[in-house]
Amino acid sequence: MSLKRTLQGHHLYKFGLSFWMTLVCLLLLTAGCSDRTNQKSQQTPDPTTVVDPESIEPTEMPQSQEVPLSLRFSKIDSDDGLTQSTTYAIVQDEPGFMWFGTEDGLIRYDGYEFEKFNIQSHNPEAQADQWITSLISAGNGDLWIGTRQGGLSYYHAETGLFDVFIHNDHDSTSLVSNHVTVLFKDRVDRLWVGTTSGLDMLNNQAGIFDHYSIGLSEETDSESIVISGICDDKEGNIWIGTGSDGLFKLNPKTADVVHFSFDRSDASSLISNNIRGISPADEGSFWIATTSGLNYFTPSKGSFIRYQHSAVDPHTLADNRIRYMTLDPYGNLWLGTMAGLDYFDTKTRVFTHFAHDSQDPKSLSNNNILAIYESSDGVLWISTFGGYLNKYYRGMDQFAYFHHSSKDERSIGGNIIFKIDVDPDGSIWAASLDGGLSRFDPGSGEFEVFQHDSEFLGSLSSDEIWSVFKDSRGILWVGTKLGLDRLDPGSVEFIHNSFAAKTSIDSISGLVYDIAESKDGDLWFGTTNGLDRFDFVNNTFTHYRYNENNPGGISGDEITKVYFDQNDNLWVGTFSGGLDRYDPVKNIFLHYRNDPDDAHSLSNNSILSVYQDTKGKIWVGTDGGGLNLLNDKDDGFTIYSEEDGLASNVVYGILEDSQGNLWLSTNNGLSRFTPESGEFKNYSESDGLQSNEFNMNAYAQDANGMMYFGGINGLTSFDPSKITANPYIPPVLLLSVTQNGTELIPEKNANQQDQIILRWPQNSFEFGFATLSYVDPKKNQHSYKLENFDQDWIDAGSWREGRYTNLQGGTYTLRIKGSNEDGVWNESAKPLVVKVIPAFWQTLWFQVSAVLLVFGSVFTIYSLRNASVKANTRELERQVGARTKEIERLFEKTKELAVVEERNRLARELHDSAKQKAFAALAQLGTANGVLPENPQSARAHLQEAENLVYEVIEELTFLIQEMYPLALKEKGLATSIREYVFDWEGRTDIQVQVMIEHERRLGLNIEQAIYRSIQEALSNIARHSKATSVKIKLEFLDLKVTAEISDNGCGFDMKTRQNGMGLRTIRERIESIGGSLYIESVPECGTCLSFSAPLQSPQVHEGDDNDESHLNHSGG
Repeated sequence: MSLKRTLQGHHLYKFGLSFWMTLVCLLLLTAGCSDRTNQKSQQTPDPTTVVDPESIEPTEMPQSQEVPLSLRFSKIDSDDGLTQSTTYAIVQDEPGFMWFGTEDGLIRYDGYEFEKFNIQSHNPEAQADQWITSLISAGNGDLWIGTRQGGLSYYHAETGLFDVFIHNDHDSTSLVSNHVTVLFKDRVDRLWVGTTSGLDMLNNQAGIFDHYSIGLSEETDSESIVISGICDDKEGNIWIGTGSDGLFKLNPKTADVVHFSFDRSDASSLISNNIRGISPADEGSFWIATTSGLNYFTPSKGSFIRYQHSAVDPHTLADNRIRYMTLDPYGNLWLGTMAGLDYFDTKTRVFTHFAHDSQDPKSLSNNNILAIYESSDGVLWISTFGGYLNKYYRGMDQFAYFHHSSKDERSIGGNIIFKIDVDPDGSIWAASLDGGLSRFDPGSGEFEVFQHDSEFLGSLSSDEIWSVFKDSRGILWVGTKLGLDRLDPGSVEFIHNSFAAKTSIDSISGLVYDIAESKDGDLWFGTTNGLDRFDFVNNTFTHYRYNENNPGGISGDEITKVYFDQNDNLWVGTFSGGLDRYDPVKNIFLHYRNDPDDAHSLSNNSILSVYQDTKGKIWVGTDGGGLNLLNDKDDGFTIYSEEDGLASNVVYGILEDSQGNLWLSTNNGLSRFTPESGEFKNYSESDGLQSNEFNMNAYAQDANGMMYFGGINGLTSFDPSKITANPYIPPVLLLSVTQNGTELIPEKNANQQDQIILRWPQNSFEFGFATLSYVDPKKNQHSYKLENFDQDWIDAGSWREGRYTNLQGGTYTLRIKGSNEDGVWNESAKPLVVKVIPAFWQTLWFQVSAVLLVFGSVFTIYSLRNASVKANTRELERQVGARTKEIERLFEKTKELAVVEERNRLARELHDSAKQKAFAALAQLGTANGVLPENPQSARAHLQEAENLVYEVIEELTFLIQEMYPLALKEKGLATSIREYVFDWEGRTDIQVQVMIEHERRLGLNIEQAIYRSIQEALSNIARHSKATSVKIKLEFLDLKVTAEISDNGCGFDMKTRQNGMGLRTIRERIESIGGSLYIESVPECGTCLSFSAPLQSPQVHEGDDNDESHLNHSGG
């Protein structure tokens, strides 16, 4: 293939061949210039002079890590936040962050987000250049950064600041050139800087650069040599690769230089002078990548072994133009070429190629490789020209992946797999809807594809294959969209059996989904038009069709699964009618169906898979109902669903491994289920599966225990005993510590902080964190805990932020832990101490001082008060003694006056009330006595009235007695006195009373006494006359008056026909005596409501008035 054609294939030629080749060659991390002719000849060697690597016995290499023939790459591009499509340098720092040097600056990645760093913003004097050419870790999160025009920079992880080193024409100790091509740290931690103008070493103590001359001759200017690769050996020598001048060995102590270059006449010389990288090999040897192939160089022998592309050997280098080389932890090489990625097994000396395939979305995004790096978690990062980043994880190789590629005739025929069958010879048959029938040889890893050929009648009838099965007679049966094909042993031609328009004993009923063989050798076919049985003896088909009038018939015509268990019982799964078991003796089908009212019935009537495990248990996979386990005792089912951890409720396939685990293919990945514990472990596309979506009947297991599952994007195979969890313990780092969105310590990166201090009232903070496992970051899990605040760990799941507010004063410790995609946890992440300084009144010194001050004040006041009290006591004792005698004299006189006054008042009360009512009662008795002989009914009324009057007399006497002791009302007030009286009254009458008093306060004693007596009288009337069962009393104290309302649910009375009795008149008189007014409302059978209001200040009462009760306020009785 011509160079022009290659560049066109990579979308570069339209930009100009000469421009792109010149630009890229000069500016890559390990870039060099095109070969230049020197005095020793710089031409590309003739392939006929290349030494055969196999003819030279290789030195023993480290044990190789096997890499599959097909790798799956995930892409990271602009949709994920990566702003630049071209990355020239990749490195992982000591804490675990990934760093990418691009054409547009330095970018850090934590597995979730990208952050761009601007070097020039920290050094305005530096030349504005964001093109990063080389990166190397400096420890503790720091980095050395080489740029295309901006010299060398040093990134301080703690502060986030940069130191910039640039060339200065006036300073001979400055960097020799601002165009840095490669950086290297040797075994004694010295930094070597390769530029387009020679080699420098940084003298850390002096902060200057030592320049090393490696000129070829006195006439050759050392500063014209472009450095493209640097490495060291255990003797301390520095090996230097150049862009056009070959290889140099430098002794830093003596400055002696040894030169190695291409010699056309020497097949054991360097293969090209354009070196793109140097990596150490075993026993002091080196791997040297060039633009003309790969060299294995043994300095002790001074010879080079050449590895180059051969058109006739697919296991040689894919393209001689190597752009980048890196050594993996197993001593093998990853080589980036112009034709894709090569893996070189240094033990077997075999190359494996991985290239972009437009038909395979999991292939490389571009064949033009710029940089390769393997991070500590086993993820291989590959950058391509304009293709962003590609990511490959070695753990994915646990699941082998087979995908159709038009560029590989050994690949599987199609990607939509719908049936897999194991041949007795150990090969695997895979039916696809988009590529015919494929036969896989596990030994060679290659496929043989059978497809329809319109010019050969003996070929498959169609490339749309739904089922395949090889019976015990060695006959291969293939269900296509046109019918049933048969390939007899030894034959190369298929026999076709097409669908019949009508059911016939000679033809299949419909499209075949599944095929199974009974122990007697009969074949059973699950079709889209019922269940078919093929009898080899008579060479005829028996058809079983659904009939709603036949309860012993099959449950549906669309048969998705046909399965014979260990006892040769036939199980038939239907697409919508449930599960059937065939009874050959009675020739009927027993049905298992979903019953919405029975929680132990089949969970779903759409059956996708049936499997019997080694313990004899029957498992059923359904379309939406999860996994069902049939219970032998009652024919009920135990159901396992997504709620139990199953990846999806759509279960396509079921297989069992040697440990008793069930492997379930679903609509959302693969689940490993342990029946004993009920635990699920789920695997997804990111773990290496063909996709998350599998297909019905696309599962099988060979005699060695290898499992095969097919889906919508190819075939997955694996040995379940070799599926292990990723043991990598990921770093867990703080990314931010903020308060209301502002960094608490802006001058220091969060992951470098040991402690933060919060001061009241800013006693809250937020924090962000990340688990740096890059295999599948969305599966990483997190938990955090603030010690001395949280009792337990907070499960954050995939969330990576937290917040605490209103923290009390004290010291706390924030701890964060995280796990990788397989649940391996890092529980020893660096903690963050959080100190909260409380408000001054919450501090211990303030509280102690306050207590001491209070006690001191109290003691001082007590002492002063005690002295004063003693002095006052002595004076009071003197005054009391003198006044006591005077009081005793006045008291005797006052008692005499009080007794006289009280007697006069009682006489008036008895005369005005009790005496009058007694006379009235006597008159009623007399009248009753007179009319009794002639009119007993009339006498009874007079007797009743006399009785009421006597009762009122008793009440009046009771009131008078209470008036003799007004101190209770005076001490407790109106509201409390009413509540206490009502409580007693309820007990006597068994009538419920609801008391509501609003805005209560004290009033003048004469007003309180009038209201109190009025309420007493009202309750007395209710008890005697109303027949009520409940009473409501509402007393409200307003600004200028007081109001009261007493209502009952009694019999009521007609206000037009019944006059007010003595009790109501008494109430009215009392209320009017304090300037108030009384209102009465009553309706027969509807109860009575009595309300009154009175001003808060009673009117003046003239001395001698009959209603004057103000003197009671001052009575001593």
